[in-house]
Amino acid sequence: MIKRRSLWSKSFFAFLCVGFIIAFIVTACGPKAPERESIRIGFSTSLTGIYAAASDSKLNAIILWSEQVNAKGGIYVKDIGRNLPVKLVYYDDKSSTEECIRIYERLITVEKVDLLFSPWGTTLNMALVPTVEKYKAPLIGTTTCALKLKGLDIKYYWSVTKDRADTQMPALVGLLSANKDKISKVAVLYIHDVYPMTNETCLMPLLKEKGFDVVVHKDYPLGVTDLSGVLLEIKGKNLDAVLGLSYPADYFLMQKQAMEIGLNPKIFYGLIGPGCDAFPSIFGPATEGVCFQASWNEKHPYPGAKEFYDSYVKRWNKAPDYLDSAETYEGLQILEKAIEDAGTLDWKKIRDVIATEVFKTINGEVYWGGTVFNQRGPSGVSQWQKGKVELVWPREKATAELMIPKPVWPK
Repeated sequence: MIKRRSLWSKSFFAFLCVGFIIAFIVTACGPKAPERESIRIGFSTSLTGIYAAASDSKLNAIILWSEQVNAKGGIYVKDIGRNLPVKLVYYDDKSSTEECIRIYERLITVEKVDLLFSPWGTTLNMALVPTVEKYKAPLIGTTTCALKLKGLDIKYYWSVTKDRADTQMPALVGLLSANKDKISKVAVLYIHDVYPMTNETCLMPLLKEKGFDVVVHKDYPLGVTDLSGVLLEIKGKNLDAVLGLSYPADYFLMQKQAMEIGLNPKIFYGLIGPGCDAFPSIFGPATEGVCFQASWNEKHPYPGAKEFYDSYVKRWNKAPDYLDSAETYEGLQILEKAIEDAGTLDWKKIRDVIATEVFKTINGEVYWGGTVFNQRGPSGVSQWQKGKVELVWPREKATAELMIPKPVWPK
């Protein structure tokens, strides 16, 4: 009986040894987990729908950045021990918040991308905040600013923009006030979407405080197809300034119809639209004198500003959007530096870097300091002059004086 147990023990031991040897051979010689080949960055973009007129300005900047990063060998990731190229993974959100959320859920849970980048516009960005907070996925928001996020306990989302409603509207009214001898009666038109409506809320008390007479004050819906009625009303009242709190598609309609009826105020301002990279190709000489929201200019002495402008023109055969393209590239510079400084693709470590560091970009310094909003730099108003964009406010950063009155629309 003792001998049988001893024999069984020896046989079992031998069986275990053979098992371990086979397992070692399978492990050593069998298929290995594939090495990471790239940094996959996922996002949505509005290729169709009401925001489509603006999406190229952002998407072109993202593609340009990825090509430049890959041309220099990729981004160095310390814990991997080598440079990795960037791969973009993106889908059409159709300008829909529901579709946008579905896409980012898929990017996180199914595609399992390494990092995220933001969609176009305040409305879609706002809709995404609960998703990125839920998954603790760091997201740098560009082409967006939702003041409703102020004061909320948000740890994984940040807005790059200096041109927020609470900074842009004071800049606009500052420019108007500096020319108060020429401007007294104004019209305010705004589209029913989050960012323009927030700007309207900030603008109206400032105009009243500075003594401007708001003669026409009207809103219009998303997808508007005709603004001629309100524009004819403005023309009949002979007002000094038309302030359009717009997005690109409705701004293009606004200017086209203003030209058709001969509405020529001294100031013609569009919040978002005149800065789009498509604007000069659509309106040509009729860009002259048009004002819009933007604080960036390639003439500023920030490292890489002129290089970005030149490379964008070379790649896309047109100038960048002075708001959206520049801000997008700025956000990607920050993401690239955050990966390098964190030395990893770990979301928590990248999040900590973004939240605490000061970043130098093509539009100056960016620093959040524990908040959702960039704490560095003033907002600005830009104007088309002689086929170029000039920053006309604030004075201390201006590249040219305001052209006032705006020239009459060309025939």
